[in-house]
Amino acid sequence: MKKFILLSILTFGCFTITVSQEYGWTDISDNNLGNHFFTDVHAINEEVWLTSLTDDIYYSDNGGASFTTQNIGASTFTIFMKNTEEGYAGDSWGKVHRTTDGGNTWTPLNGTLLNTIYSISFPAVGNGYCCGNNGWVGTVDTTGIISTELLSPGNTPLYSISFPSTQDEGWVCGAFAFFMHFTNNVWEFVTIGGGGRSSVYFVSNTTEGWIVGDGGLIDHTSDGITWYPQNNPDTMDYHLGDVFSTDGQHAWAVGPGSRILHTTDGGEKWILTDAGLATENLNAVFFTSPTNGYAVGNNGKILKYTQISGIGELYQGISFDIYPNPVTDKIEIQCSEFKTESGIIEILSLNGKKILEKEIKTGIENIELDLNNLNSGMYLCKITIDNRSSTKKIIKE
Repeated sequence: MKKFILLSILTFGCFTITVSQEYGWTDISDNNLGNHFFTDVHAINEEVWLTSLTDDIYYSDNGGASFTTQNIGASTFTIFMKNTEEGYAGDSWGKVHRTTDGGNTWTPLNGTLLNTIYSISFPAVGNGYCCGNNGWVGTVDTTGIISTELLSPGNTPLYSISFPSTQDEGWVCGAFAFFMHFTNNVWEFVTIGGGGRSSVYFVSNTTEGWIVGDGGLIDHTSDGITWYPQNNPDTMDYHLGDVFSTDGQHAWAVGPGSRILHTTDGGEKWILTDAGLATENLNAVFFTSPTNGYAVGNNGKILKYTQISGIGELYQGISFDIYPNPVTDKIEIQCSEFKTESGIIEILSLNGKKILEKEIKTGIENIELDLNNLNSGMYLCKITIDNRSSTKKIIKE
């Protein structure tokens, strides 16, 4: 792994070296399977799903290094993966599709929203919600859309919905400054200035949220009730299509011409990044951590935020093999990088809960782990070396 040496000091015959990693945007569009119109993105660890206006979802299990197709049979505008196996996608016909095997198969569920579904959100517990064209919202469970409600008799398109914690509180936004808050089983209007809003996002299990839209408007709340405008340094006042935050401090908003806004202090200061990698509109952004994320848009555009070298080389993951897989008792993990570098192996649940951890010292290439105590099911094996990590699925029989 390449590093940048920032400081080297020779003192009494010993070197003290301080190193840091540089992160930035890389164009990985050539890794996909065509010139598609991408509408949304969701990622968990190294697995990435992209929705599009074709009849396929595009999937990567290696952080975007390559993609395969998952047939869903309809144009899709939104996707929400609850974990690496269970996910939901909304299509242009108002149907919700569900997968329980990571997207290998997608099944259309019962019910319809009567028109295009633009956004789906599931809280940590309880039912999910979706919204779409002509002012409709729907309540979603594992069987499909179980109820619908017309919020805008004027047929205002509703573009984004966010339920961060429970099914009892959420927000939805749309065209013409449409913005509503759901609490106490009632939807109520929220008054904010400016034009239409295209995306509202709340950090999971918090009331820390953002809403963005026409004219580059950015509004922020820390309590879910009072909203304050934040300064957008982009003097072009482009429409912002999507906003996402990992932790309430780091947040990103995307718009036309690969223009990306980024804050590291909760929005006190937004920095404009003209990625210079495209002229296409960016329609969606998603980050798995402050140093790993994706932005997608028109004409097959896929950008990845990751560790880069000084000449913009794509940061590489960790290559390793697991066998046997499926496993009944013990697995052997082979990672050639352990010959020269130490690291950590973790076994995680599909929700990311750590079940087992083993520290590996330099010089050991083949590692055996006993999984006899695990229940049958699907797990994740994550290897971390320095600031890099890669993840693969394990099936325990």
